[in-house]
Amino acid sequence: MTQRFHPASVLMRHMAASALVGSAALLALPVGSAPVTRTGEVARLSSTATPAERAYAHGVDAMAKGDLAAAERAFRETLNLDAKHVDAMLGLAEVAFAQRKTSVAAAQVDAALKAAPGNARALATQGRLLAVSGKTAEAEAAWRQAIEADPKLIRPKMDLADLLATRRSLADATALYRQVIELDAKHAGAHYALGQTLQAQDQLDSAANAYRKAAELAPSGVLAPLALARLELGRQRAAPAMAEIDKVLRRQPKMVEALVTKGDIQELQNKPDAALQTYAEAAQLAPKATPPLLRAAMLEHRRGQLDKAEAAYLKVLAVDSQQALALNNLAAIAVGRGKDLPKAEERARAAVKLAPQAMDFVDTLASVQRAQGRPQDAVQTWRQAQAQAPRNPLAMAQLGRALADSGAKEEARKWLRNAMDISTDFPGAPEARRLLESLS
Repeated sequence: MTQRFHPASVLMRHMAASALVGSAALLALPVGSAPVTRTGEVARLSSTATPAERAYAHGVDAMAKGDLAAAERAFRETLNLDAKHVDAMLGLAEVAFAQRKTSVAAAQVDAALKAAPGNARALATQGRLLAVSGKTAEAEAAWRQAIEADPKLIRPKMDLADLLATRRSLADATALYRQVIELDAKHAGAHYALGQTLQAQDQLDSAANAYRKAAELAPSGVLAPLALARLELGRQRAAPAMAEIDKVLRRQPKMVEALVTKGDIQELQNKPDAALQTYAEAAQLAPKATPPLLRAAMLEHRRGQLDKAEAAYLKVLAVDSQQALALNNLAAIAVGRGKDLPKAEERARAAVKLAPQAMDFVDTLASVQRAQGRPQDAVQTWRQAQAQAPRNPLAMAQLGRALADSGAKEEARKWLRNAMDISTDFPGAPEARRLLESLS
């Protein structure tokens, strides 16, 4: 049997990375006018304000207090006094959206654009409506028009940047967040979102600075210190990571995400028992959440406590039967034990189907097939994986290993050479090189 080599196994992967989420996240529809978008800020009026301006100010104040009925009355009164008051139309759009009356909100935005074609605030609000309706291409066009109409308007820049960030257009998103900060250096959300895009581009020092600025500007918030804790965790720096997560938990002691991150940090500190206790606390707070259950299962797996790990993975699947990592790792445990292999193959196939690009999952499936005395099936599994990822050197090398296991040494050498021609720095490359030398 030839030497078996692996990538950095999913089984042992820490999985502490945070998701890339823009600060606005397109979850609300604040109207485009400055007074209303700054929730909680009372509109300031001059002594010469018109009746329409005063009515609109009352609407702004009511929105800030969450009194939708009063806000609607005030905005309608504004329009009775000034039928072309665009901001009042947008105020009614916000009220309608808060009441989940999307079609009514859209009608108000259309009315605003009819009254003032090309109005930047109306276009910005239209973009948000389109985005929450799933029409992201149209939303992007509306936001770009809004930015062109008023380059100093912050909201469409933030929303467009958030959209670009979710599409992984990170450089463009980063540029827009920087533009927002140039317009408003105290915009905590822009600093936080900038940190997210910089971190995704591996500019970790700059990302950390952006998170720190966001935390400074929003001292009671939790997103920035949580992101900073995860960043430091990824850099294997336990002490600063724990300092940040402690800030989060002092503010929100029952925040499940923060508790899971704390458990990850405790693992890094080589405190597995403390980590398990923290994961258990998180699981108790959120019984239907898989991350704390999965982390506990992986920790037990790494410690070689296979019975405990198996039981924990089964708990994960009881919550989410489509959790690919749990399926894969249960199959891996079965291979190591040499029993329940048909069930292991079923689980391994399910994991591969859920994540066909995960080479670790493919490797587990091939391992199950070899454990059942079917090396040719393992070869076929790797052929299919290589066909799906034709330029992946790891897939080529693993196919070469499977071929060597099955006795097809000449073809094995070909695939191993192909892998080395593409890269000599993929996971498992040294073992692949040694196997190629042994076959020469």
